Amino acid sequence: MPEISICITCFNHARYIGQCIDSVLQQEGDFSLQILIGDDGSSDNTRDVICDYAQRYPDQVNAILQPVRLGASANLQSLIERATGDLIAHLDGDDFWLPGKLAAQLEALNQSPTAVAAYCNAQVINAEGDLVGFFNDHVPARFDLDYLTKCGNFLNTSSALYRNHARQAILAIDQDFIDYRTNIVLAAHGDFVFVSEPLVVYRWMVQNSLTSSSRDPIYKRYLDAIEDAARLGASTQAIDHCVRRYCRSLWYSALWPPQPGRLASSFGRLLEAPGLEQSRRKLLLWSLYALLELPQVAWRHVAGARSGRKIFFPTEHHRA
Repeated sequence: MPEISICITCFNHARYIGQCIDSVLQQEGDFSLQILIGDDGSSDNTRDVICDYAQRYPDQVNAILQPVRLGASANLQSLIERATGDLIAHLDGDDFWLPGKLAAQLEALNQSPTAVAAYCNAQVINAEGDLVGFFNDHVPARFDLDYLTKCGNFLNTSSALYRNHARQAILAIDQDFIDYRTNIVLAAHGDFVFVSEPLVVYRWMVQNSLTSSSRDPIYKRYLDAIEDAARLGASTQAIDHCVRRYCRSLWYSALWPPQPGRLASSFGRLLEAPGLEQSRRKLLLWSLYALLELPQVAWRHVAGARSGRKIFFPTEHHRA
């Protein structure tokens, strides 16, 4: 019977962390659980909730109360270091799982013994708990590093389940990172399998999320992931696709609202990034394409807002 280590990261998630932990404890299947919960210096009563669960479930729940604020990346790495399971799962403290999540992914991995990780689709809810959409639409049942590089950051981090032998790839990252970078370094160890059923519930734009506060760190860390993809052997075509989409996103975010300083600094980092020399030669052309595509991108945002429930990372956009 395999053991699965669940790495739950949280910061000021007192409102949500109980539901998060319950959703893990309620998973049923032929496996045992090691639940590692890392609180990164919360100022609310998140720690009290975590400690209560640790007292009630001492054989499963481990409370890791960081003595100083580490940041989301280092907090996650501290949990991965403690993981003893055959498989490791990630879960943000403001998200939660639906019944059957781990069992479905474990079955997918058992059917694909050379695959390194399994992900699944997710429901997307707002801070009030209302369903606003789904994370993906049509994702292949199996894909590799090239597909992941080309299509961008379309995987939900709270759905990640991967083999323990690949964890060193994440532990070796020596700076803050986004989940796209962890996906890239894991994909260097094997293919991914994908369960299309939405078995994770993801809270969109809650108060403490990185995306709700500032996009500048995200662009820098996204570029780090692209550099890793090039270093780890992604094809030139896949890197070109990724950099083109990155340019489009830079233009869109910098022009609305107008932030020329952000655009200049972001493109400056791109021009200095190692391993992207071939892609950089096409930046002028891609920037022109990006500007021409902006009306279409803006219309998709408007149409998505009007339609109510939407797909947050539709596959056809990744293939563009």
